[in-house]
Amino acid sequence: MRRGSKYVLGIPMVLIGFFVTLGGAAAMAVFGLDGTFRLESGVHSSGHALVFDALSLRGLRPSGAWKADVRIEVLLSEGGPAFVGVAPREDAAAYLADAVVDRVVQLRPVGGLQTERAEGPTIRREPGPPGEQTFWVASVEGSPATLAWTATSGDWSIVVMRMDGRQRIHGDGVLSLTIDAIGPLSVALLVAGTLLLGGGSALVISGAKTPRTNIGRRSPGAPPSGGTPARPDAV
Repeated sequence: MRRGSKYVLGIPMVLIGFFVTLGGAAAMAVFGLDGTFRLESGVHSSGHALVFDALSLRGLRPSGAWKADVRIEVLLSEGGPAFVGVAPREDAAAYLADAVVDRVVQLRPVGGLQTERAEGPTIRREPGPPGEQTFWVASVEGSPATLAWTATSGDWSIVVMRMDGRQRIHGDGVLSLTIDAIGPLSVALLVAGTLLLGGGSALVISGAKTPRTNIGRRSPGAPPSGGTPARPDAV
């Protein structure tokens, strides 16, 4: 293989291998070999509810390697029972329309939940007890309250409240998301990326060691193109 061909093949292989390896390493760091993302954080709100409603899920199946299993555990510091529920976003918004609500705007592996106060009406009213509502697709109450939910397609809100619906939520929470297929996928990406990096690097190194091909140049003493060899004059 010529020097130029080795560069043409090797350099793209190195670049692709680098990004594939980077993706596999990132997936491994976030989800681990078992495909589980886990976040421990304080759960705090001076309002009636803490809401995470950035869940717009499409194409999820309730079974198979790509199903998404969500587990949330909340323990209030004052020891009373907590409520954790999953509801269609519109239903949760209507239920909490007149309540004081803090929304989760970011999930940070370091630093936990980042929240902000949601805008609402000037006159706030205490919502009814969450356990009496019928729109939850999954809910649990207890101390701690531990919710297990297999996510399905839709627009969802996750709501954390006190069982009596009153203000002030303070405690600790654990959120985990498990997608079984991500563990093997991250390993496959790491292996594929490593092979591409290794193969591409070998081609580039080999190309650097391959002598240049001097096309169109004649070696010393060679006759001109199309001519006859020069002969020394006869004595």
